[in-house]
Amino acid sequence: MWSVLQNPSFRRLWLAQIFSETGDWIRNMALLLWVFHITDGHPLSVSVITVCEYAPILLVTPIAGVWVDRWNRVKTMIGADLLRALTIGLVAVALLTEWVPLAYLCALLAGSFQAFFDPARTSVVASTVPRDQLVQANSCTQVTRNTLRVLGPMIGTGLYALAGAPVSFTLDALSFLLSALLLRGLLRLTIQAPPRPRKKVWSELREGFSYTVFHPMLRPMLIAGLTLGIGLGSYNSLLIFVVTDSLHLDEKFVGLLNSVQGVAMLTSALVIGLLFGKIQRHKLVTVGLFLIGVGIFVVGLAPNLLLAGVGRLIVGFGGTTLNIGLVALIQTFVANEFLGRVSGLLEPLIVGSMMASAAAAGFLLDLISITPLLMWNGAIVLLSSLVALLLFRIGQGSVAKLTAEQTATTQE
Repeated sequence: MWSVLQNPSFRRLWLAQIFSETGDWIRNMALLLWVFHITDGHPLSVSVITVCEYAPILLVTPIAGVWVDRWNRVKTMIGADLLRALTIGLVAVALLTEWVPLAYLCALLAGSFQAFFDPARTSVVASTVPRDQLVQANSCTQVTRNTLRVLGPMIGTGLYALAGAPVSFTLDALSFLLSALLLRGLLRLTIQAPPRPRKKVWSELREGFSYTVFHPMLRPMLIAGLTLGIGLGSYNSLLIFVVTDSLHLDEKFVGLLNSVQGVAMLTSALVIGLLFGKIQRHKLVTVGLFLIGVGIFVVGLAPNLLLAGVGRLIVGFGGTTLNIGLVALIQTFVANEFLGRVSGLLEPLIVGSMMASAAAAGFLLDLISITPLLMWNGAIVLLSSLVALLLFRIGQGSVAKLTAEQTATTQE
């Protein structure tokens, strides 16, 4: 994994990621704490700010992928950083007027700009990192992301507690400016999609979806993403009932199990980057699905906290393995002019299916007990790993046949 950091272009991307995602955490925690303080802890107000942060993933990311394929991708990332920095102006007005809707608007806008940043970053990595180092590059990305998932809330909360809202939001804006400054060094590289006839946004979005569905190596990716969302959505929402109803423990132990999975996600990204950097991308996807399914089974059947922790470790390792494989799969097999749209489809698919699954779990728990419900989730994920494995093998054959035909045509 360290070898990919010797690539100066990727190193700039990596440092920009650190500043950008740290800024996201500082802003999200500061907005949450400020709204909580201003509204005296009103539950609806606090929940609305969270919805505003995540809604753009579902509503904006697919459309953003279309524009990422149209624009210079490095300039898109720089623009997203600068616009996120400018949203702090709204926060300044909110702080002065104590008008909470401005905080909601800031969260919506920042999330929408991030929806452009992430697909563009995936596309730029594919253009700057050799194919044999893509798994290492995405492992490095996951290590950084998972580390910030642990440290980000602590950094954001600590800043707010020690220095207050004005300083927190000022440092937030500065982090995005530093990210943009680092990305400027990539403008000299030619890493944008080739020109193509412009169509309506909806037509290009449909074109990207069709490309994904009919591509032999990407179709299993859709199944994997959908299954991941279904399995983890119910599993995460049911965890508190595993602790309280199945293990008969205090709900505070949910935090301990979440920490265990966080450690697993961090260490697994390191292990994959250091030891399995050359492994085929589709194998990471199928192994990840298999581990998630097994882990859900272990958690559901666990008679004590120790075995539940083991299951949580397995799920965490599988989730990171799957995520690294999915992104590397996109970067390997997707044509350059479709990178933004395909990248923009994956995260909304996962998040949307997680939300639907979590909602369904709450309804189903009134009908059946926690253990069979988790067994059903685990079985779905395990079955999908077998389906994905079969489809990947078929897809490899199709890709090999197409490559051979193209080679023969070229020689003629």
